[in-house]
Amino acid sequence: MVFAGVSSLQNMFEAVGESLLHRFPKLSRKMVLLLLCVICLGIGVNMEPIFQWGPWMDIVSIYIIPIGATLGALSWFWIMKKDQLMGEINKGTGKIHGSLWHSAGRYLYVPCTLILCCVALFMKVAF
Repeated sequence: MVFAGVSSLQNMFEAVGESLLHRFPKLSRKMVLLLLCVICLGIGVNMEPIFQWGPWMDIVSIYIIPIGATLGALSWFWIMKKDQLMGEINKGTGKIHGSLWHSAGRYLYVPCTLILCCVALFMKVAF
């Protein structure tokens, strides 16, 4: 669990850090990561009474995460052009993914995210 948490946190820092570096190219990578760490530490230290955060975490895990997954799935497989998506998916990979992969995403993954989102929203189940 520790490694899963660390890798998840690293991915979140990477996404925000890369966005900031793209927006502000004069900043150094070390400076951006240091700034992110200081901000997160400052917020984390003030979250001491964790029992007060329970309702907020329920909102995030029951509503925001499933809705975000559904919106992501819909935008990738139904809104984004197939050629553009497949170009990004196949970038840097040894095995080229084709129409079967895209169809599985469109007709299996998207409906699964919709169903799980409805389960989370209507039954108040966190995933």
